[in-house]
Amino acid sequence: MPDSPTRILIVEDDPQTAEVMGKLMTRRLAASVLSAPDGNAARRLLAEDAFDIVILDYDLPNGNGLDLLSWITSTDDHPPVIIVTGRGDEQVAAEAFRLRASGYLVKDESLVARLPEVARTAISDVELGKAREALARANEELEHKVRERTEELARANEELRTEVDERRRAEEALGVISEQIQRQAETLDQILSTSPDQFYLLDERGKFIYASRPAAEALGMTQERMAGRYWWDLGMPAEVMEKVDIQREKAKNTGEAVMYETAFPTVRGIRDFEYILTPIPGEDGRVTTVVATVRDVTDRDRAGSGSNGPGSAGET
Repeated sequence: MPDSPTRILIVEDDPQTAEVMGKLMTRRLAASVLSAPDGNAARRLLAEDAFDIVILDYDLPNGNGLDLLSWITSTDDHPPVIIVTGRGDEQVAAEAFRLRASGYLVKDESLVARLPEVARTAISDVELGKAREALARANEELEHKVRERTEELARANEELRTEVDERRRAEEALGVISEQIQRQAETLDQILSTSPDQFYLLDERGKFIYASRPAAEALGMTQERMAGRYWWDLGMPAEVMEKVDIQREKAKNTGEAVMYETAFPTVRGIRDFEYILTPIPGEDGRVTTVVATVRDVTDRDRAGSGSNGPGSAGET
């Protein structure tokens, strides 16, 4: 329920009935109630003010409640309407629901118990719909932000090619497809997932915004599980991730890429990884995102050291 009182309009020509229902809704829902004796008065109130729900009597002096119901629900952003009638009629009920009524109640002994519950359910349904719309808008904004960052991500990887010769082929491929990334941002995940490297995108506080599919699978997770969570939410080892956080903060504060090596537990056991943490500045120049490009160098380190186990972690 919202913090402000629920606003209810009762359209009822019998003053005593309107008063009883108003007191009932005030007591059960802590609502703010206004009443209208007929359809014309109700139209004026609805045109002047916003209500969370309308309780509408079927029998009105200047027309039946279905006419007013049709007028109220003719707009998309209308309040839920509950039809209340003194006589049950299946045909009237069917027509009310066809006109998008949120409830249909008969004025009998059960009305006192059922009306607040039906009203509460109708309001909750509307609020849930609005929450879903807000979530959809937030997702669209996030997708737009990711599309804006893809070109910067490609440029950052291009700059790293001279530092790590072994990654030249993968980064040249990213350079070739940079124009495609601009036109079709939705293919970015598929492209990154085919690379031998692993990619993570973190916000300025270290929360995972994105993980490529191989990166998530190497940790025994899914991309959906990692997105929007911090490393401690995912049960990742603190003794490793706290050091990674230090390097991420360094990249963010200096605005320069940081190379780092560490051993990390994966589904294949303890492996050696080489990280490059690249800061991505926003439009105002402030770094709000860091991209981590990760490569498994266990086999390379073993070949170089002649050992059978992963090497020791350390900053390069």
